[in-house]
Amino acid sequence: MEAALQLRKMDPAHLFPIDELKIGRSFIMDLGSGGSAIVGSCIDLAHAVGIRAVAEGVETSGQVAALMEMGCDLAQGYHFARPLPAPLLKEWLDAHTSWRPGGY
Repeated sequence: MEAALQLRKMDPAHLFPIDELKIGRSFIMDLGSGGSAIVGSCIDLAHAVGIRAVAEGVETSGQVAALMEMGCDLAQGYHFARPLPAPLLKEWLDAHTSWRPGGY
């Protein structure tokens, strides 16, 4: 069975208001076991078209270090915090002074 990829020349900015490319948790979980090439390629693609790369499902400091080394713009996941109800978010942000907008 053959697979084909068709590319058309167009400016994606005119089609969709895209400002970030999210890299799914399943790819992040594979960092270090062959998934690094895919994640790195996603980050490079995002930057090549002028948008942010966002890693989802980050759970370990090793993943954070690898993503930072690859130039990932943002990361989210249990490594940073579990989901919080809105009223507790400000309290959490105030308690974590190392958090900074636009990065990790």
